[in-house]
Amino acid sequence: MPAKTMIECENLTRRLGHFTAVDHVSFSIAKGSIFGFLGPNGAAKLRLLPAPSPSC
Repeated sequence: MPAKTMIECENLTRRLGHFTAVDHVSFSIAKGSIFGFLGPNGAAKLRLLPAPSPSC
C-alpha cells in the first residue's frame, strides 16, 4: 500500500521585495517520513518553512 501524502506543495515561490528567494519549488512528504532541507548558508531553506498551507 503506498504511503499517504502528508504535505504537498507545487510551484511554490517566495519573494522578498524584488528578490525571488524560492522559485517554483515542488515537493511532497509522505506520512511518517523524516524530511529535511540541505544546502549552504544563504540558500533560502528557511523561506520554505512558514510557507506550506492549504493553498500550496
